[in-house]
This record gives sequence, C-alpha cells and structure tokens, in this order.
Amino acid sequence: MKPSGSLVGRYESAFDEFALGVLDIGTSISPSRILLVLLFFLPFLDFTGDEPIDLAKHILFRTLAVGLLTYSIVVVAIKGGRRFPALSLGLPLTAYAATAFLSVASAVLNSRIAGNRAFLALATLPMLISFLYVTPYWVNTRQMVLKGVRVLLLSVLTAGLIGLAEIALHFLLPAQIPIRVSSVFHDPNIFSRFLATGIFFAGALLLFNVHDVFPRKALWLILSVSFVCLFFTLSRSGTGTVLVGVVLLALLAKRRKLALFLALLVPILGMLALAFLIYARQFGNNAFIEPSNINRIQLIIAGLDMIRQHWLLGIGYTNYSYVFVQSYFNSTMAVSLVNYEMLGYQTSIHNWLIEVWAEQGIFGVVGFVWFFGSLFRRLRAARARSVDKTLQAILAGYTLMFFAFLFHGFFYHTFISQFFFWVNAGFATAAITAANRENS
Repeated sequence: MKPSGSLVGRYESAFDEFALGVLDIGTSISPSRILLVLLFFLPFLDFTGDEPIDLAKHILFRTLAVGLLTYSIVVVAIKGGRRFPALSLGLPLTAYAATAFLSVASAVLNSRIAGNRAFLALATLPMLISFLYVTPYWVNTRQMVLKGVRVLLLSVLTAGLIGLAEIALHFLLPAQIPIRVSSVFHDPNIFSRFLATGIFFAGALLLFNVHDVFPRKALWLILSVSFVCLFFTLSRSGTGTVLVGVVLLALLAKRRKLALFLALLVPILGMLALAFLIYARQFGNNAFIEPSNINRIQLIIAGLDMIRQHWLLGIGYTNYSYVFVQSYFNSTMAVSLVNYEMLGYQTSIHNWLIEVWAEQGIFGVVGFVWFFGSLFRRLRAARARSVDKTLQAILAGYTLMFFAFLFHGFFYHTFISQFFFWVNAGFATAAITAANRENS
C-alpha cells in the first residue's frame, strides 16, 4: 500500500474518490458529485464545430442544469431542506440578466434576431445563472470546496498529460500532427486559458504553503506540465495572461519582493515570448501578417460599427455572430460564409467589452462590470476575513481565474454565455460561502 502522503498515493486517492462519484451517479441522485463530475469533464465537452456532436453537448448541459435546479427546488420546497444561499451578487446579477432580456426583446421588435435564436438565448440564460445558486447549495462545506479544487486541478493535469502526448506525437510524426497543442480543446488558445487556471491555483497553493489539497510535489508536477503545454500552444493571449497573472498572484500572497522581481522580469519575458511567437507563428510559416490577426480586425471593426448603430440597447444577447454574417458577408465583405470558414476565419468576436456592448448595449456593459466588480469584492472580503490559509489560497486562485477570463477575453472569444464559465463561477461562489460560514 502506497503512503497517503506520497504523490502517487494522493493522486490515486483523489482519482478513486472521483471514480466513486461517477459510479454513484448511476445509482442515486447526488448533486454534489454530479457537479464534481461535470467540473472534471468540462474540457472534454468543449464545442468543436461538429454540429451533431455539439448538439448532443448542448442537450447534455441543459439537461444537467435543469435537472439540478429542479431537484434542488424540490428539496427546498417539499422536503424542507436548507434555503438557497443568499448571494450579495443577486442585484448586479439580476441587472446583468435584465439587460440580456431587454436587448433580445429590442432585437425581436426590430427584426434583428431570428426567433429560434431569441428563444434559445432567453431559455439558456437562467440555466447558466442557476449554477451560482445550485452549486453553493450542494457544495456547502470546506471539505467539499477542497474537493472541487482538487477535481479542477486533476482535470488540468489530465488535459495537460494529453497535451504532452500530442507534443510527443508531433516529434515522432511531424508531418501528421500540428505544432500548436490543443489537447482536448478545439483551439490552442482555449487550452492555454485552462492551463493558466491550473497554473494560478497550483501557484496559489504553493505560495500560501498549503498541503491539504495536493502535496507540493503534485503541485509542482501540475505546474511543470502546464507550463510545457502552454509553451507549445503558441498562444499569445494565454502567455500574456500567465505573465501578468503571476505578478498579481505574488501580490495576493503578500510576497512583495517576489512581486517586484516578477514585475521587473515580466516585461523582459514578455518581449522574448513575443519575439518567439512572431517567429514560430508568422515567419516560420512565411507569413508576415497572420490571417488570424486580419480576422480579429474584421470582427472588431464590425463590432464597433454595431455599437455605433445600436449603442443603447444592442443587437441582442449572443447575437453578434448572426448579425455579423447577415450584415457584413453579402454587403461589406462580399464573400460567402463557406469560403470564409474554409480559410479558418471565425465569426465570434475576440473582445468581451466590444461584444457585450454590441449585443446588450451600454446598460449591458454597466451590468457586466457591476457583476464582476461585486464578484471580485466578495472574493477579496472573504479572503481578508478568513484565517484559514487553505481557503485564502483557494479564494486567491478563483480571483486569478476570473482575471484570466477577463484579461484573456480581451484578445479571444468571450466566455460569459458559456457553461464552462458559469459552472466554475458556481464553485467560486461555494468557496466564498464556505469561507464566510467559517468566519461567522
């Protein structure tokens, strides 16, 4: 029998616990375990553009969201269970959701959104938000919060090991496997954001000297695998997110000398990384101007034009791609959607600020900023009051996770309408709730 404190022993123990959770789903309703299993498999449920497979994933996400919410309501209303936790995020969250509904209503009245898209948007939003209430209801103890972080890091490590296998195959079969590593994700940039999350959590646990989530050796393993994979994603947005994030991490851990050292080192590393990425992604392919850069510029110009025309109420929540295709392909760009996508171009904007403003108007931007501001304040307040180093480290990890969403989202696809974001936001809310309960 392996010692429980060893790297292998702790990894096997966590994996056994996870496996039992998977098996238990088939025999009884256990919402907390369903949430943990969902958290682990989120990277594997990334949307790929394959319509039949993506449709199945959409159905799965919505079935889980509705099922968990319905079961939770039944427990609360009929069985006399605990009430849903009161969230101070309630008002800003309601304001943000209201702007989404208002923008869709305006788009429907002005024929700027297809009926099925309007229905899907309005039906999905409550499902997304439900995770902020359902997750802290079932993940309601310190130990369960630790399990959530453990499962998240196991998910990062698993995706990272698959990424390492992809790297190995590249060197064995260089003509067959592309150099940019994406692991289980459809895009290397999304993989890089996920790796950044793992780096921030593992780094926080190390800097806060916490050992009851994973032992130090396991955390160093996660960091090593994540950094190697990040290097081979060749992601500019992911690399920039990590470089800035490690400085913030040192500040959150109150390592001022380390933060100062990193602040001085990051610009140098940033320039070296940028030079390498320019060489690897552009000069290496004999292309000075990379097509993805042109794609980003096209999307941003279109988004700014939408803001100019519909700055007050927007074009409708999650409606950017539809309007972009309908308004710009046949007129402004004079190109077919098929040819555009065959060139590898995308129709989703790479900037959350422009997308939120274009889709939900100025009120949507205010609601969005209010929601995130409240979320960061809650994380900071819970961390400041807590005397539990483990919870402090976990709250710091979630703070940097949301930083990664926002910073990375300035340069890549938005995240606010994705189940991936809201499931993780639910676990972050559970951590805040558990920390506040410990301090009361």
